Amino acid sequence: FWANLSESYNTSEDLHWSFGYDFLGSYPSLKEASSSENGLFNAGMAKFGQSLESSWESKTSPEWPTYVEWYKTRVLNDLMLISDHQVDAILKLSLVAKRRAARKYFCALNITSADEFRHCVGLQDYDRVDSLGAGPLDAGDDDSDPFRASDLARARHWISVATDSDKESIERLINEEAASS
Repeated sequence: FWANLSESYNTSEDLHWSFGYDFLGSYPSLKEASSSENGLFNAGMAKFGQSLESSWESKTSPEWPTYVEWYKTRVLNDLMLISDHQVDAILKLSLVAKRRAARKYFCALNITSADEFRHCVGLQDYDRVDSLGAGPLDAGDDDSDPFRASDLARARHWISVATDSDKESIERLINEEAASS
């Protein structure tokens, strides 16, 4: 469910709630996995992750586009940057970088340890960020500012998947975000 807050902001009106989307109805793999009397377990989530990845690769199933659109309730998000959404003006990424980012996301959907994650994404891609030089990413992780820490982690992620041709666009975005914070 969702409500348009701008309609009721600074008024005494009640919020007008609308149905957002049917989670199980939107994802056939989840609906099938949860149809048993025992509910939804890790195996079902693993199948869902595989289905999302297949949908991302094939671009024929509506599961991935639906998931991306609702990932942050129809707000621009990083999953849109690796999809076919029209957001290339924000961050132009090569197909290689999009594939690396997607691989990291799909690996993170169903893992149990850091070692499994490293193995899934490929150690060379995972360790790539460790070789970065100084810059906005090394401005210091201030634990008292969780938003700054989140921005730095997000920037590190994008650099970890970048090809050499992507770096200029990513560094521009990082510098813009650093200047605005």
